Order: sequence, then C-alpha cells, then structure tokens
Amino acid sequence: MSPIVEMLDRYDRRIAAGVLARAALALQVGENLDGKSIVTNEPELRAALIAEARSKLGIRPDDKSPEVIEQIGAYFDEESERLRSEEHTSELQSRQY
Repeated sequence: MSPIVEMLDRYDRRIAAGVLARAALALQVGENLDGKSIVTNEPELRAALIAEARSKLGIRPDDKSPEVIEQIGAYFDEESERLRSEEHTSELQSRQY
C-alpha cells in the first residue's frame, strides 16, 4: 500500500479520492480553496499529501512550476485510480458467496 493510500485509509474510498482531487486543485489555485472541507483537518491532510507526493517524485518543496504541478496532479490521479480499483475489488469480494 502506498503512503498516500495509507494516509487516506481511514476514509471511505470516494471521500479519499475527493480529498486527492481537492489537493490537486489546491496546487493549481494556490492552496486556498473556498468552501467547506470534506474531512476534518483537510488543509493539513492536503499539505501532508502534497509533501508525500513531492518526496515520492523527488521534487523540491519550493518548486511550484507548472510542470511540477502537472506531475503531482498526475500522481494524485494514479493514486485515486488505485483507491477506486481497491474499492471495486472489495465490492466484488463482498458479493461472492
């Protein structure tokens, strides 16, 4: 299990995917998302997710170039897909007799 998935493991998979999507959006708009958080301490969780992504991808913490934002967004997309595939697998396993 990846560190990103571990951070999000306590949430429903759809909520976790939403947190990842909002983290990617926060990178693009400067981390100031207006509106209500979807989980407790979401800004701190987003910051931890972004820091983990930067570490995993070998990106400096101060690099905010468009290419880096795109790379982190793609990484979050991959992790979101992983979450959804795990959810789908769990649903299928629970349906087996």
